[in-house]
Amino acid sequence: MNPKYRLQSEMVKTAYGALGDADVVLFVIDVTRPDPEIEDRILKRLKRNKLTTILVLNKVDLVAKPTLLPIFEDYNRKFEFAHMIPISALTADGVPLLLEQIETYLPLGPRYFPEDQLSDLPERFFIAETVREKIMLLTQREIPYASAVVIEEFEKRQNNKSGEIIYIRAIVYTERQTQKQIIIGKGGKVAKRVGELARIDIEKFLDTRVFLEIYVTVKADWRKDARKLKELGGFTDI
Repeated sequence: MNPKYRLQSEMVKTAYGALGDADVVLFVIDVTRPDPEIEDRILKRLKRNKLTTILVLNKVDLVAKPTLLPIFEDYNRKFEFAHMIPISALTADGVPLLLEQIETYLPLGPRYFPEDQLSDLPERFFIAETVREKIMLLTQREIPYASAVVIEEFEKRQNNKSGEIIYIRAIVYTERQTQKQIIIGKGGKVAKRVGELARIDIEKFLDTRVFLEIYVTVKADWRKDARKLKELGGFTDI
């Protein structure tokens, strides 16, 4: 199997596995790149689960408004959506309405976590995803799915000049030497910029000063190995 599709397969399995606990499902479509075959397959699965589903048409800022009506009509024939909301994630157009509609379907329940805790996922997960996000933004389509980030060290250290600081060492895995060279960039410029951008966001997230070191190495064919996918990508069996 193509490693890109193996990774996608693991992501789809994870998403399907979460349906059992979902109160509402967002069916997000890129209006500039429809894929009827995959979309119809997912809609069939959603019909079996009989979950409240909101159709979210993203990137509407890139298409002419008159073209949206036939798109709405097409999806309305395919599935009984609770709502159909056009948005632009880039400009935030329509996003407040989407959040408002989502909230109406979320039941009240006991508080399982402290009020100031945003997630039950570990800090390392968010830090790794932040680094990976910056890689994706700076390399664009050159490294679409071929990088994984693992936080190998995360510890508080005392700095004589600046006080307490969190030291983080992130390892970026690629499949090939050419991909490694792209992420490092000429003279290390790309990796340095990745670190700068990631550090800013990580410091905001942790609300403290951070020293971030990034190393790039090759782990051949990690996307072809299910065990490596789980180890590096954070996927779990469903």
